[in-house]
Amino acid sequence: MGTDPPTLLVGAVRGLESETAALRPVLEAFAPQEIALSLSEEELASLRRYFPPDGPEPLVPLSPSEMGYARGLCRFGEVRVPSPSFLLALTWADERRLPVRALDPGDEHYSELYVKNIGYFDLLRRNRSERSLARAPPARADAEGYAEEWESRLGRSAGSRRLEQARAKFSAERIHALRQALGPRGRLAVLVDIERFPSLEPLLGPTPPEAQVALAQYTDTGG
Repeated sequence: MGTDPPTLLVGAVRGLESETAALRPVLEAFAPQEIALSLSEEELASLRRYFPPDGPEPLVPLSPSEMGYARGLCRFGEVRVPSPSFLLALTWADERRLPVRALDPGDEHYSELYVKNIGYFDLLRRNRSERSLARAPPARADAEGYAEEWESRLGRSAGSRRLEQARAKFSAERIHALRQALGPRGRLAVLVDIERFPSLEPLLGPTPPEAQVALAQYTDTGG
């Protein structure tokens, strides 16, 4: 992205193993000083704890919706949980002793956003969409289109759209704060699920004033 300092925004298809082959050379070429992932602090800690680079991968239980998504996605290649792109980015950064930052709201904050934005009818509509997708996954010719259509069909309700906008705003403010903290020559790489591009990318222009608040919070907590 044409920002100052320069920022690399990468979208990966969640779960698709073949994405890692394209991600590694992109990271090597950009040579970031920090990496940010669209995960919460709790999710990032879980990746470090349960998925070390040299350890056996534990069995991950999937919800019916996640199982349906994986079944449809496997038409495009091997599917793994958690997303292999996030695991690669974390390992790549750790090998180079680079900081890895979490961008999403934590569990408690996300719960507050969920309750604020998702009502009873939003839940009903999402449940219907999940059942419909499980029966008939998106018939797209490419993995990116599949992932994007899956998410758009799940998030059709007004409450779901508000929730995603709130999540994107939170993540964008963190990205702005990280860019500010890196200084004029800092290089930040951001990795998100491809379906988050439409909500997140428009928010990543010039650093807004509210990013100063987020930066102060990072400094106070040692982030």
